[in-house]
Formats: sequence, C-alpha cells, structure tokens
Amino acid sequence: MKLAIFGHARTGSTLLMRSLWKHLVATGENEEWSHLGEVFTPHTYSTLIVEDGHLKIVRTTEPHDRSNNVPQMREARFKLFKLFSHHDYVMKFMSQDTQTSGIAEWMRDNYRIIAIERRNVLSAFLLSLIAYEYQNWRVLVRDKRPDYKPFVVERDVMKPLATHIMRYYRYRDSLNPSHVLYYEDIVNTSEEDIIRMAGMVPKPNHVYELPNTVKIHTFQEKMDLIENLDDVVQYFMETTAPYGIKMDHNDL
Repeated sequence: MKLAIFGHARTGSTLLMRSLWKHLVATGENEEWSHLGEVFTPHTYSTLIVEDGHLKIVRTTEPHDRSNNVPQMREARFKLFKLFSHHDYVMKFMSQDTQTSGIAEWMRDNYRIIAIERRNVLSAFLLSLIAYEYQNWRVLVRDKRPDYKPFVVERDVMKPLATHIMRYYRYRDSLNPSHVLYYEDIVNTSEEDIIRMAGMVPKPNHVYELPNTVKIHTFQEKMDLIENLDDVVQYFMETTAPYGIKMDHNDL
C-alpha cells in the first residue's frame, strides 16, 4: 500500500503522516515502510534521490529562493515516485504538488489518500504567514516557544500562501480521499486515536505516543501578530469566495 497525506500548510499533515508511518512500521504489515518526510513546505523545496536502493529526501533550495529550477525539481520527484511505485511508503502530497502536470490523476489512481484540513481555514492562513515571516514551520514540545513580534504582511507573501490553500480545495474531492480529517480533531489527541480516525486498527498492546508538536498560538494570538489584519482578512475572504469555503472560527 502507498499512502499519501494530502493537505496544505498548517493543517497537521506532518503530524498525521508521522503517526501513520510509525503505526504501519509497528504493525509489521510490510517488510519495510519508507518514510518520505516533508516533501514540500511552501517556500522550501525538496526532491528525492536514491541511496542504497532506498528513496531519500534532500533539500535543494533554501527559503525565499525563487529558483527557476523548481518546476524541474517537481518533475524529477514525480518520475522517482513512478520509478519506485512498487515500494510501500507514506508521503505528504501537498497542494502545491498539483502544479506538476498529471500528478493529481496519478496519485488518485495509485495511492490511498487521506486528506487533512482545518475547519478554521483563516487560522491556517494566518499561521502560514507567521511561519513564513519567521521561517519557523515546526515547533517541537522540547523547543522554546519563539519570541514572535507583530509584523506587516506584504501582498506578494499573501498571494502564494493563499494560492496553496485554494489548490487544496480545488483538487480535494477529485482525488477521492478515503478520509477527510481535521486538524482541530487530531492536534490534542493520542496517536492511537489518530490511527482510528484514519480508518486503521491500532496494534494491540503497542504503546502509542502523544504528538510531539505544540500549538503555540491561539486564534486571537495569531490575529494580534498581524498588524494589517483587516487587509489580510479582506484579501483572504476575496480569494476564497469562489470556492465557497465555510470557516468555523474556533480557538485553533
């Protein structure tokens, strides 16, 4: 089985992917599961290489790099996915991956797809802006909480991050996911319950861990960090309007 977690930035896709990968390894259902890690974050691009017969991710560009090689990187990774299609592995298939011609159709036909999103989509957008501003996309429980200061968001930053979210909604249903999960449901639950939510059966007598990431902002705290919040919200609402996205403005 090949399993893909489909989402956009700040939806808990890494948390979900790691939990399911550890479960599949623990169950021993397959001789070897390859954990492909974070294939993309919105502004840091990675690709795959083959090392000792296994797939390995290497970072190829740094944040803020607008290299013209990005489309070629996507195409190269897509070819490797096909080449190793007989392997079992878990990967993140992010919304920006859909920019590669033909990959959405191929994923739909070859993978079991679990989609993950937020009920509060605006919260994901604001947190993407914060993560981009400080280039801090993941904070572990053991890490010190970053000392974030309020800042102004430029339009050229809003546009690509909002586009990633819109791409998710554009392709989600056509990918025919087996389950659609919500960040708000999995962020404060155990890995055992996450596995159940994904339609899998936890292994008896296996000790499952709590997620090792931490929620560092409430919704209000995110809003307080954006100095031009009204402009950001208006832009996001106008951008999402054609998709009919309904947002539950909870505390996450």
